[in-house]
Amino acid sequence: EKEARRVRQEKAIDLLLEKHPFEVPKSMVERFTAELRSQEERRREAAGVGAEEDEERRKQLEEILGRIALRNIRRYFLIEHVVDREKVDVAREDLEREYETIAEEAGRDVAEVRKAFAPGSENLNGLRNHLRERKVFGILLGETGASAE
Repeated sequence: EKEARRVRQEKAIDLLLEKHPFEVPKSMVERFTAELRSQEERRREAAGVGAEEDEERRKQLEEILGRIALRNIRRYFLIEHVVDREKVDVAREDLEREYETIAEEAGRDVAEVRKAFAPGSENLNGLRNHLRERKVFGILLGETGASAE
């Protein structure tokens, strides 16, 4: 069910990006492509796969990473546009509900989970972004309530 919802969400993004094309700064795409390339190199290294020397394969990989970078940047801007337009916000109550859900799923105490999401922490920022994006997709897909994933 979660995978099917994720596929619907990404199809909705692709449709919106197709119907509302916009440019993004080339420098952003280049920086993101470089980060993706670096991640790919680390992944290959961790898997014990040597660097591929074939120039054609490198060009293909660079093209693929560039397309991924461009789509992800455009996706980000589209989501931010919906957040601004629809005034999407993550309230304390949203966070508390999510802490309870996480605690229940992990078999942990809510206070313990809350500590993992300390104010200003990367964990809390990531959770806020996840909940905000969940709300955006609820709007885009016509789902009601904050529980739409």
